[in-house]
Amino acid sequence: FPSHDTTSRVLTDDGQINISQSKVKTYRQCRRAYHNKFVLGLQRKKRKRPFMFGGIVHEICEAHFERQNWGKVLDKIELDNKALFRREIEMYGNIIEDIRDIMTDYFEHWKGQIKPIKHDGRRSEHEFRIELDDGLWFTGKIDAIVKAKGMRWLMEHKSFSRMLSEDERWRSVQAAVYFRALEIMGFDRIDGVLWDMISSKPCNV
Repeated sequence: FPSHDTTSRVLTDDGQINISQSKVKTYRQCRRAYHNKFVLGLQRKKRKRPFMFGGIVHEICEAHFERQNWGKVLDKIELDNKALFRREIEMYGNIIEDIRDIMTDYFEHWKGQIKPIKHDGRRSEHEFRIELDDGLWFTGKIDAIVKAKGMRWLMEHKSFSRMLSEDERWRSVQAAVYFRALEIMGFDRIDGVLWDMISSKPCNV
């Protein structure tokens, strides 16, 4: 976890410190990037396509698991960002239709094979806030806990143009800490991690 020096501290209004997996990952990669993003609150003027794609796919998966009409959710995202997508067509391309095609095939392929487990009224995006020490809190959001092939899985949605390697999946710090978070949250034993890899490019066939 980040040290408590003044360059890496992110305080809430009540003086507590919140850390998360994304903060830890950024801090380990580059302390300056951590300071810019989480201390100064700086953001890119334009969100790169992989991050835009991944963010939308997460919303679509959440809607589907919560038994909402994911197509209508996608339509609203398109409407709300219509000017942006038209202006940044060189960056995003036809991102909404790409996602519609990809996720239509995705949900059809996995239909009935993956069943989300309901916890505290939700089937996805399980938020947690766990106190590690006095005033130090670990916060995060777990994509889903699901049943598949007779076992219980921690499910992590990952959109990609390059598949995560076996070594990257095996050594994932995120999966390890989320397992511990699930124990504290009161979930039953989890059998493993289901890496839900979703290609960011539609099939050319």
